[in-house]
Amino acid sequence: MQKATRNDKALIVDILTKAFSDNKSVNYIIKQDQRRAERIRELCHYSFEICLRFGEIFISEDGVACALTLFPEKNVQQQGLLCWI
Repeated sequence: MQKATRNDKALIVDILTKAFSDNKSVNYIIKQDQRRAERIRELCHYSFEICLRFGEIFISEDGVACALTLFPEKNVQQQGLLCWI
């Protein structure tokens, strides 16, 4: 795994969107209508931006896997960035 940059965003959002498309927890909170896939993608965009700013993002050398970390000492809520999708 190597540390990702903003240049990797499109690929990472694609990986995450595919990974969470059938996730029961994600689909429980996302409205199930014609915009379901778009909402999941936006959630992945949001996750990327938050983790890039307050954590770290890693991508595998072959570009098929990623890991997003968020550091607990960096409180996102105090930064005024918590929003609902």
